[in-house]
Amino acid sequence: MTETNLVIFFGAITFGLLAWTAYLQITVKNIVSRSKRLFSEVKNGDVVTILNETLKELDSINKKYADLEKRHKLTSKIANSGFYKLGLLRFNPFNDTGGDQSFSLTLLNTENDGFVVTSIHGRDGDRIYAKPISGGDSKYNLADEEKEAIILATKEKNKG
Repeated sequence: MTETNLVIFFGAITFGLLAWTAYLQITVKNIVSRSKRLFSEVKNGDVVTILNETLKELDSINKKYADLEKRHKLTSKIANSGFYKLGLLRFNPFNDTGGDQSFSLTLLNTENDGFVVTSIHGRDGDRIYAKPISGGDSKYNLADEEKEAIILATKEKNKG
């Protein structure tokens, strides 16, 4: 190889290495600019320590999230078991008494589970009946007034 060829050869290699260095500089600059928040806390080039601390924080956040999810499920279960639906029907079961002194009261949760209480007022005294409700119905025979009280409780305006 002649001296001129060697100069051209090493010049081409030098130019290639300079181009490669410029490419790497631009790539690193892009990575750093996209990860500015991460690299802003890096001191003395200790990226691995920062990443490990970030992963520890992420694990802690995941544990807190799992705990919050458990609490949310429990709170939802408690909230859904409360009585939010109310149906009250006053009526007069006998023609010989005055006023609507008798009533059927229905209390239901979001699943339409609960109970209906009926008080029959008569001249000889009051009688009170309670019947469990499951899914909006009861395994016990329901009077028409009790059925109406359940319908009143399950109307759209009463839904939680």
